[in-house]
Amino acid sequence: MTVEWNLAELLGYFGTWSASQRYLAETGRDPRTEIDSKLRAAWGPETQKRVIAWPLHLLAGRKN
Repeated sequence: MTVEWNLAELLGYFGTWSASQRYLAETGRDPRTEIDSKLRAAWGPETQKRVIAWPLHLLAGRKN
């Protein structure tokens, strides 16, 4: 599965993770702010789209 996202879209996606929400609830800090500067430095122009890819595995069967 692939998408083309800019940096804001990727950071927004990170914010949807349950782990991100749990970290925020437990510490009062948004975990995205802790990686923001390093990610921005590595990303390049903020509006630049990059391909984000996830492996997708399916196990399909039929119940008899």
